[in-house]
Amino acid sequence: MAVLSKRPMLFALRLPLVLALAAGCTACERPPAPEPARALTPRGLENLVAFTRLLGYIRYFHPSDEAASVDWNAFAVHGVRAVEGAEDAAALARTLAELFGPVAPSVLISADTLPALASGVGIQPTIPVSRTIAGVAAGRDEVLERAIAFLEGQ
Repeated sequence: MAVLSKRPMLFALRLPLVLALAAGCTACERPPAPEPARALTPRGLENLVAFTRLLGYIRYFHPSDEAASVDWNAFAVHGVRAVEGAEDAAALARTLAELFGPVAPSVLISADTLPALASGVGIQPTIPVSRTIAGVAAGRDEVLERAIAFLEGQ
């Protein structure tokens, strides 16, 4: 019966770790120090609200392949740093367009669309329609009927 030495096995296990450390493995490096806390201005808050709402819309509802392959945690950190200091709506729109353009190329961002993002109101319909009790009782979908009537009228 042969007795195997444990030393070669320990050396074989340690060798990859030593090589990785010697090569400057980035996964082994210490993370950067956290940024110090700072006061959030009212404009900075508006910017962050607009960014986070748009982030949620794009992340969960945009059908592009680019949006499916994004590291959203890293994107969020980068985006917060980029948008917080925007001085006005035009600068914020430019920054958001630069951030989200590669991820959601079909989304158009302008200073005109920002108030809806910041307020949480959303995009208001140009043809308001509401359901009625009589329509529900009759089994009708008044919103769909109005949309069809609009499309047939064009």
